[in-house]
Amino acid sequence: MKLKSIMSGVVAEDHEFLVPKRAVMSPADMTAWHHSEAYCEYVGFILAMNEAVEGKAISADCVQGAAAKGMVAMLECLDHLVDEIPPIEQPTRFGNHAFRKWHAHVKE
Repeated sequence: MKLKSIMSGVVAEDHEFLVPKRAVMSPADMTAWHHSEAYCEYVGFILAMNEAVEGKAISADCVQGAAAKGMVAMLECLDHLVDEIPPIEQPTRFGNHAFRKWHAHVKE
C-alpha cells in the first residue's frame, strides 16, 4: 500500500506540508532542537501513545478508528521500507546515502 493513500485518511485536506530542510549541522543545533516546540510535540506524542496503552495486554481486543488504522498502516509501510532499503556501510560524516533512496520511496 502506498504511503500517500494511507495518509489521505489521516491528514486533513487543507493541511499544508512544508519542504523539509536540514537544521542540525552541529552539536549546538541539537540543543536548539531539544528546546524547540517541534521536539516537545514529538516527545509528547510518543509519551501520549505510551500512556494510552499502559497496563493493556498486547493481545487485548480493541476498537481501532480510521485514524489509528491509518497510523498503523503508515508505520508498517515505513518499517517495510527500512527493511527494504537498509543503511549503506559508509563513513557517516554527511549522513547515510541510502536515506535519499528511502526518502524517494516515501515521497512516491
